[in-house]
Amino acid sequence: MPGRSTGSGGTEQRRRRGPRCPTTTLQHLHDIAADQDPLPIADAVTSDLTVRDLPTGQLRQIGRWLAEYGTRRNAVALGILLLGLAGDHRDRDLLLLLGSLEDLSLYAAVALTRSQPDRDQALFDLARQVAGWGRIQTVRRLAGTQDPQIKAWLLRHGSVTRSWTSTSPTSPPPPATCTPR
Repeated sequence: MPGRSTGSGGTEQRRRRGPRCPTTTLQHLHDIAADQDPLPIADAVTSDLTVRDLPTGQLRQIGRWLAEYGTRRNAVALGILLLGLAGDHRDRDLLLLLGSLEDLSLYAAVALTRSQPDRDQALFDLARQVAGWGRIQTVRRLAGTQDPQIKAWLLRHGSVTRSWTSTSPTSPPPPATCTPR
């Protein structure tokens, strides 16, 4: 590209490749993460990584690589978790995109809360594009907002919009109906 360094050590070249870790190392991490359910270990991983003095730039790059190039849900979820610890405003669009997938919406909601300077607006953006459990996860995190626009939306549209009678085995039964006497 004109005006950009294209040598093997150039900044633009390094930016496109992702983290300085060899791809085989990242792929190995991906494969290990793919076989682990991240939900039961998410809090422990977060606590452990928070107390260590790890370079946040590299942690963000690893998280970004897993989130962008991961091919298995659990590996992508770990990437989102890492972006919640070390990510910033540059990761907002990726987190919103991945959060639109119901299986990843909880991880994205937490990551947006932790990484975005305007956490309520970021969660609001996610809440408006998801339904079902994704909506539940984001609405729960918006409950204490002071933003009048978000409060109004929560009042009018914050309820779950998808029927509980979905085919998901983890969906609760539909609510009982009351018959007037």
